Amino acid sequence: MRNKIVVILQKLVNGSFVIEIQPPQILKANTKFTAKIILLAGKLLEATTSKPVVKAAIINESQAKVIYQTNKLLDPPIGSILNDIKVFEVNSNGNEVSADFRQMKLGSFRRSERRSTESVADEKCSILFRSSFKIRGIDFDVNETSLPVVLTVHGVQEAQACATIFWDNSFSVVDRIPFVVPQSVTWKEFSEFLNQKFVSTLNRGLSAEDLHFLAEKLFNKSLPFPVPNDLNVSWLSFCKDLLPERTFTFWEWTHAAMKLLKDHLL
Repeated sequence: MRNKIVVILQKLVNGSFVIEIQPPQILKANTKFTAKIILLAGKLLEATTSKPVVKAAIINESQAKVIYQTNKLLDPPIGSILNDIKVFEVNSNGNEVSADFRQMKLGSFRRSERRSTESVADEKCSILFRSSFKIRGIDFDVNETSLPVVLTVHGVQEAQACATIFWDNSFSVVDRIPFVVPQSVTWKEFSEFLNQKFVSTLNRGLSAEDLHFLAEKLFNKSLPFPVPNDLNVSWLSFCKDLLPERTFTFWEWTHAAMKLLKDHLL
């Protein structure tokens, strides 16, 4: 009976270790960023009596898959983070146990091997937060991975990094194997999330005419109005294949248009 209770407690505590404030999903070298971890069961289980610490580390996609399957980090992290350790603290109201990372910054990191068709901004990593502590004689090892992040070192990588994050945020499913996403989606799905992107960036959505214009640019052909929902949009046509007789992709054009509107016309 005691062994069963310990297993249940470990699952409970591990499940209560959550990222309340996610780190930015595009992390640029030498730029500070923040994150916040909460241990929802911490106060109840008196986890702060020993002042446990939370550590942050950068992991790649294959390591995130191993953690998903085994709940353990078997290989060293792929890079370092400055100001990567925080102590769990109880807030002034006494009802929140959290670790607030305010001054983190990317240190050195190494890239994974990639195919010739992939860019460095296609690579998805994650920030792993982990902690170990003892409660009433029971050992707990808890960890949680952030949403996918892309590591950049130069502004020219921004557009492709945004494409990677946009596609992942839009078309991933809950409780997936990290960081699996479909390689093709319907125009209906794609247009809905593209519209949401415009709303979040520019505070206005895309009209049916706007979407028709963008669809004809993407598919490079005349289309009926409204656009048929069952057309397929692939990852390659979205951000890899150059538009006909152009030196840029559909996403690079769209990203530049949003940037122009946001920075100069909004």
